[in-house]
Amino acid sequence: HLKCTTSRDLHTLVNFGGLKSPAMLPDADSNYVRWVVRMLQRSGVPSEHLTLCLPRHLTSVARDIKIYLPESSTTFPDPSEFADLLQRSCILLTVPGLETVLEALYLDKPMIFLPPYNGTQCLQLNIYEDLQLGVALVTNTAGQCRPASLQALTASVQQANALDLDDYQCTDRLAMRLLDL
Repeated sequence: HLKCTTSRDLHTLVNFGGLKSPAMLPDADSNYVRWVVRMLQRSGVPSEHLTLCLPRHLTSVARDIKIYLPESSTTFPDPSEFADLLQRSCILLTVPGLETVLEALYLDKPMIFLPPYNGTQCLQLNIYEDLQLGVALVTNTAGQCRPASLQALTASVQQANALDLDDYQCTDRLAMRLLDL
């Protein structure tokens, strides 16, 4: 198991980024966060080891997080607060975005990529897998990254996520990945 160096260190930082995208399905942001939270709960990771970073427009989801992960911390950090949280974390669970991934690489933080949330993240996850950066909870995303436009790709990724709400495969992979680190 990954050990933190001081008691001030966070064990696992969960980053959702900003989530909004041009091809949003109704309630896609809150549904995605709830799905990941349920996946974390089912994975058996002690919730007191989790700090979840949400965009400010999702304050209403914080209540749901406390139901599933009662001992976790939920925060809506500004950039400097997020930088401090990332610095103190032992591992980062994040959407396969860009800025946070680059910051984690700079800090040499182990990363586990959450399933992509939009078309851009689907494409970026393929690149990260090719470069062997971090560990993906979903594999072989290249096949689903073929629609004609980024907007269509985003819609298909979000629809696939909605269908996978009760899929335990990602949960099992998450538990295994965390145990490996």
